[in-house]
Amino acid sequence: MRDARIVSRCMLILDLLLPGMSGIELFHHLRETGHAVDTVVISALESELDKARKLCPEAIAFLQKPFDMGSLLTVVHSISEADT
Repeated sequence: MRDARIVSRCMLILDLLLPGMSGIELFHHLRETGHAVDTVVISALESELDKARKLCPEAIAFLQKPFDMGSLLTVVHSISEADT
């Protein structure tokens, strides 16, 4: 994480339950270090998504697993269109 660099426009699909650093912690770490990456938050737990909605309101979307690929592709498409 110390040596990671984001050098171009990107999007992050972030699972909330990560080993070590939580998804919410990673989201805030990226923002605090100047990397405001478009983020789609995913989790199998609705309670975790509710928590993320409150703590990460800047995220682009929140999807509960299992989700259909069409839902994710719609979000990705909307992000790519917003960039043009």
